[in-house]
Amino acid sequence: MPFSEERADRAANFIEGYLCHSKGEFAGQPFILRHWQKQHIRQIFGLLNENGSRQIRQVYFELPKKCGKSQIAAAIALTLLYADREAAAEIYGAAADRDQASIVFNVAASMVRANGRLSRRSKIIDSSKRIVVPHAGSFYRALSADVPGKHGFNSHGVIFDEIHAQRDRRLWEVLTFGAGDSRRQPLIFGITTAGIPGESPVAEELHEYADQILRGIIPPDPTFYPVIYAAPTDADWTSEEVWRACNPALGDFLNLESFRAGCERAKRVPSEQNSFRRLRLNQWTKQETRFIDMAYWDACAQTVDLGAARDLTWYAGLDRSTKLDVTALVLVARDEGGVFNLLPFFWLPKDNLHDRANQESAKYRLWAESGLVTLTEGNVVDFAAVRQKLNELRDDAGLQIKQVAFDPWGATQLAQQLTADDFQMVEMGQTFRYLSEPTKELQSCVVNGNVRHRGHPVLRWMADCMTVRSDINGNVRPVKPDRLKSSKRIDGMVAAIMGMGRALVDDLPTTSVYEGRGILFV
Repeated sequence: MPFSEERADRAANFIEGYLCHSKGEFAGQPFILRHWQKQHIRQIFGLLNENGSRQIRQVYFELPKKCGKSQIAAAIALTLLYADREAAAEIYGAAADRDQASIVFNVAASMVRANGRLSRRSKIIDSSKRIVVPHAGSFYRALSADVPGKHGFNSHGVIFDEIHAQRDRRLWEVLTFGAGDSRRQPLIFGITTAGIPGESPVAEELHEYADQILRGIIPPDPTFYPVIYAAPTDADWTSEEVWRACNPALGDFLNLESFRAGCERAKRVPSEQNSFRRLRLNQWTKQETRFIDMAYWDACAQTVDLGAARDLTWYAGLDRSTKLDVTALVLVARDEGGVFNLLPFFWLPKDNLHDRANQESAKYRLWAESGLVTLTEGNVVDFAAVRQKLNELRDDAGLQIKQVAFDPWGATQLAQQLTADDFQMVEMGQTFRYLSEPTKELQSCVVNGNVRHRGHPVLRWMADCMTVRSDINGNVRPVKPDRLKSSKRIDGMVAAIMGMGRALVDDLPTTSVYEGRGILFV
């Protein structure tokens, strides 16, 4: 991909040459970018497409509290307004409410007022939260949070502050989906601290997408620039070394003593620990427990030998989808060494890809092009394709498929058709009773290296998405994400657990112990 030193320098030089800090001990001093800030600014503005336009169209920037988010956001807004050479540029600032959106605007306005050259070219209208550049026909405007009236913008830039405070998708979708289609190189810059799972579908989706790209779970998106400064979930939250690793401003303009005081209070008041971890370590604290350490999962990525597979007894788990879920079929077989072999297959309705967020749709399209997901015509999965695959695996590939486990909810017709095809269908409800033991067994087998899954990228992504919930008796079951609020999917893992559940039950001895030794009397 082309990289323009000139475009990268132009952005960085504008910030350092024209802008000043607006508050704190550095107020009035030039905005000299720290190394960690400059490297991101240069990448965002320097990466180009072959036609010379900016490649990065969306930035997700997640920083802990007090690391200068408002200063960075204001600097990006003003760079787009003054230094991006866009005619009649429209830059919009948004947040959960007008007051929050005004924070970045006020920082930007202070920066403009502090520079004579910018001030003379501009008109700042505090009452309507606008910075207007009359000779260029450009402006920056802070928006209120109400959605009506937000349609029809021709945005060159959108600065979205504290995305985690958005309680639904409406404002985000109005300002980001198609709002800059007539612009050559629009930029959406979202910046936030960590949120609480389940409270903001937009932030959670973007966080998961960015995190999985950064960790190599899913392929990079050349138009999406992910930045996350956060401590690992299992890190020691009281460690100053951990603090420094996820707070690039600590010891610079972020006071270490305030960190220490906050930590000591959190130690004394346990109810404040999650707030400390979320705001200071940028951790998304949650109730559910992550199911699998991906290092263990990746160590189980050996190939399943399809030749030897014909000698194994296979059990299928079928997780039938709604319009938004993925239909998953996973075949499970245990070999003589006690290793469980997994063969996953996935289907999606082609017509519903456009109903998903851009990042989610692109991910599925890439997997479909690679043959990892099958798209069926229409807006629901054509289950005839699932039926055909099972018959092909048995009749053409020669696999001995003994049972197919399925959730009886909504799958009666398919189950009847597969029964007519001479498959033994076994109902398996999605409850602790049916799923606890195979869920625990799958986790144990992964940790001990007793699973082979071929490193299938879709199943790997679902393994990373999966969490489990416990009951008071210590039983566990997978937690399905809210399909309307989250882009995470775990259907393949549920299907694998269902298949393993049947393999475990069917492998139990069927001969009574009393047939061999008789009844003992005590």
